Amino acid sequence: MVNLVSLDLSNNNFSGNIPANLASCRKLKSLNLSINKLMTGQIPESFKNFESLSYLSLAHCSFNNLSSSLKIIQHIPNLTILVLTMNFYSEHLPSDSDLQFKTLKALVISNCRLTGSLPSWLHGLTQLQLLDLSSNQLTGSIPVNFGDFQSLFYLDLSNNSLSGGIPVTTLTKINN
Repeated sequence: MVNLVSLDLSNNNFSGNIPANLASCRKLKSLNLSINKLMTGQIPESFKNFESLSYLSLAHCSFNNLSSSLKIIQHIPNLTILVLTMNFYSEHLPSDSDLQFKTLKALVISNCRLTGSLPSWLHGLTQLQLLDLSSNQLTGSIPVNFGDFQSLFYLDLSNNSLSGGIPVTTLTKINN
C-alpha cells in the first residue's frame, strides 16, 4: 500500500497490537484507529517512522503508558492533530519537559481520568489552536503562560479539579 494516503479503520472490533509495519506506508497522512479493542498493546515504537502523517486518532482503544506514547508520537514530524481520548485510564499526565510537538495544532486527551497538573511542555506547543484535556482528574492551577498561545481558539479544561483563578493573560489572549 505504498500510495495509501488515508486509512480509517475506526469503530471495528480489532484487537491485539497495532502492526509495527503500518509506519511503512510512507505517504499516509491520516490514520484513524479509534473505537477498537487494541487493549493488549501500546503505541508501537515504529510510529516514529511516519513521515507524512498529519492526523492521528487513537481514541477509545484503551492504550496504556501515556508517557511512552507521547515520547514516540512527538517524533512524527508533520503531526498537526492528535486525538487520544478514552485511553491511559487513571495514569499520570507526564510532566516531562523534553516533550516537544512543534507542528501540533490540536491536542485532545479527554475522558481518561488522568491525574497530575497541567504540564510545562504544553507551553511549547506554539502552533496549538485547540486543547481539550476535559474530563480528567487534573489538579493545581492554570499556569500564567497559558496566555502565550498565539493561535489558541478552543480550550476545554472542564470536569477536572483545577483550582485558583483564571490567569488574566489567558483570557486576554483568547479574547483577542
